Amino acid sequence: VHMSSLKESLYYEDPPFDKLPDIKLYMDQMLDYLKINLEVLMRTDEDSISTKTMINNYVKSGIIEAPTKKKYPKSTVADLVLVYHLKQCFSIQDANTILDVLRIESSYYTEFTKIHKIIRASLQSELPSDLDDLDTDMAKALLMQYAIEASVKKRMAELLLDHLKLNKIVKP
Repeated sequence: VHMSSLKESLYYEDPPFDKLPDIKLYMDQMLDYLKINLEVLMRTDEDSISTKTMINNYVKSGIIEAPTKKKYPKSTVADLVLVYHLKQCFSIQDANTILDVLRIESSYYTEFTKIHKIIRASLQSELPSDLDDLDTDMAKALLMQYAIEASVKKRMAELLLDHLKLNKIVKP
């Protein structure tokens, strides 16, 4: 069983937009790219970053744009990185709506990854610099704190989505 370590996850960085492939990718190339760049975030070997079926469903439901001549542009690769992160907490419908909100800004991918990095750095500062010094009591306390924060923040994000839908900022 592959277990990504706390350290690997904590020091993970999203691929910068300018480092995403500039050439259009076929499905298998895109899946390989996503796996190579996001694999460190998988909890177990049974987890998957993305599959052909998932991507085809994302296209059918309008989450990502359809390929042109079976090739996907750089923007789709960026969107799939964000979908991977968003679906860790949200339903695919909510992830789609969040992506719609993000896409209002042209530099949404760069902005998302910048905030992602800031939040990871903040978490790094809460942990011992040598993760081998993370004792059981501290690990349990942080687990409770992070679980509660995740729950509360997820609920707040859902309420904000509902607010944006009510105010017709995003489609219901």
